[in-house]
Amino acid sequence: MQVLTESEARLVRQLGQVAFPRDTSDIPDGIDAQVVKYVDQLLHESQPFERAQVRALLQLFDKGFTVWSANPRARLATAPVEDITDYLRTWEESSVYSRRMAHEGLRSLLLMAWFGSEKVMGALGILEADDLDAPLTPPVTPEVRAELDSRFLAKPEGLYEFGDYGGSIQERCDVVVVGSGPGGALVALELAKAGKSVILLEAGPVARKADLVRDGGLTMARYFWDSGMRTTRGNVILPTMQAKVLGGGSVVNSAICLRALDSTLDAWADEWGVEGHSADELAPHYDAVEAFMGIKEVDESVMGPRNDLFAEGCRAVGLEPVRIRRNEEGCLGSAACLYGCPNGAKLSTDRRGVPEFIAAGGRVFSSIHVDSVMIRHGVATGISGHITEPFTSRDAGPVKIFSKAVVLAAGVIHTPVIAQRSGLTHDAIGSNLLMHPSTVVAGQLDDDVMPWFGATQGYHTLSLLDYGIKLESLWADPALMAFRMQGIGKGLKRQLAGYRNTATWDAWVSGDDSVGRVRYVRGSPRPSITFDIGRGDMRRLQEATAVLSEMLFAVGAKKVFPGIHGLAPTLTDPMDVKGIRAANLEPQELPSGSNHVFGTMPMGSDPTRAATGSDYAVHGVEGLYVSDTSLFPTSPGVNPMLTAMAMAHRLGGILSERL
Repeated sequence: MQVLTESEARLVRQLGQVAFPRDTSDIPDGIDAQVVKYVDQLLHESQPFERAQVRALLQLFDKGFTVWSANPRARLATAPVEDITDYLRTWEESSVYSRRMAHEGLRSLLLMAWFGSEKVMGALGILEADDLDAPLTPPVTPEVRAELDSRFLAKPEGLYEFGDYGGSIQERCDVVVVGSGPGGALVALELAKAGKSVILLEAGPVARKADLVRDGGLTMARYFWDSGMRTTRGNVILPTMQAKVLGGGSVVNSAICLRALDSTLDAWADEWGVEGHSADELAPHYDAVEAFMGIKEVDESVMGPRNDLFAEGCRAVGLEPVRIRRNEEGCLGSAACLYGCPNGAKLSTDRRGVPEFIAAGGRVFSSIHVDSVMIRHGVATGISGHITEPFTSRDAGPVKIFSKAVVLAAGVIHTPVIAQRSGLTHDAIGSNLLMHPSTVVAGQLDDDVMPWFGATQGYHTLSLLDYGIKLESLWADPALMAFRMQGIGKGLKRQLAGYRNTATWDAWVSGDDSVGRVRYVRGSPRPSITFDIGRGDMRRLQEATAVLSEMLFAVGAKKVFPGIHGLAPTLTDPMDVKGIRAANLEPQELPSGSNHVFGTMPMGSDPTRAATGSDYAVHGVEGLYVSDTSLFPTSPGVNPMLTAMAMAHRLGGILSERL
């Protein structure tokens, strides 16, 4: 064991065996799946604070069992399986929300560990394809494979990584851009093309082809802030994951690219005083980005059954399915977008944007954590930070970069935190945290669906956008999708035995009635993130769950798993959907996550209400700009990435003129 103590290993082994017991099927139990080995590896690759959280979770359940059993000597590691099963059920079915969420945390850990076994993946049919990276295409020719592989960033001059640093960094440039995701990479490229001296900083490492694995747990531990364990607090506990890798969120998202709704852009002008952002004014920036990023509709040849069934389900309930537009070229239908495309087909900014930026003379420094913006007499003069060792976050030396302008593109959580650490105390900075609350519904059919084949998200429907609801087909990591099937033990294994027949679809809602805030807490290793789901959004999620359930029944599902606390965990009749709509639910009873985040540095003409102006400059600080979705004063009405890139393109022009 690298991390787990002997007693912790015994505890995990017992819990894994309770969750996935030996039975008459050919599906491995917890011991055969080597659950303990996986958990130990996951903790080894997690950040120290998150590692401590997982260990505390294990101790919580172990100590709680002693109290529950009324036996001071009772321990989970040696207790009878029947007692442990009954004990865990009290957590899963508890009326106390925090207890249910703790159970979900433990269950998610065990699911990731179980699905981390090739034996399990093989038994469920997930490894049946000869080439998992190209399951829906004819054999990929060596020429095509070589072309796709060439998109992975090599080691060009101008790219600096952790091993290149000598203990400290001090540089000067015209503009330093913090964050290499869609907003950062695109503005950096435009400035470099205009002849400016630009340094692009990224807190995470570079992920190359050999680094990308089909494993959700390990991907999160390596390439997400807080090892992928970041959550909000408030009236709900939402997982909210921000990427920490060159290319940012574009590396680990589904590549969906849509223009903001005209009505949204009009509302930004009317309600916030935003100028220069009408549909017509943004059109040339959208056009330029769409051409550069290769945005196009998903090809029919890589849809696969899961996406085709979604389109059929839409039509069956009177909705119009639409092929999703994505920034990709050469998709092979491997359903691996959320791990980082292993084929090089998804044109995330590490593959389209950063290479061109370097070719234009820009410099990229990865593994650099920015602590604050240096501000002197109201003018931004650069950034201060430190070198961080990949995967450990060990401080490896100071960083100071002096510049004429600073662009914060560190994301909705870290951009306001950096501003707050820089001494900016305006209440608008970090307030107005907005999200698209989301949920997933799964259904099992008689026929094979093979949900792990086909484009990650091939179809969606925009028919309900006027009501603040968007429905999509979806695939992610097997363990993350399996959370919709409740329970543990033989019953869970029986459900998972039908995984190849399972369709998984998701919904997100507008977030118009929900809000939160982000705050830097001195001395804390993590920012404070609060978020409350409002009644209107909760009702939208409830209706979206009902519609997805109806769609699944319409395409032949025999079982539907809505995952709503207090209602039947499994629906077997279309009439059961009435119960979803009729239920008087609280936000804590609906399973939800955060699909997109925005709003913590909102644009607006009123500096008492907004953090930035229509030119993306931070109110009250000369030379400090923002280029990410934190600029959005409200939801864009659709997936936000394309609008962030269009605004970055616009900012590149603004800054080029000013400098």
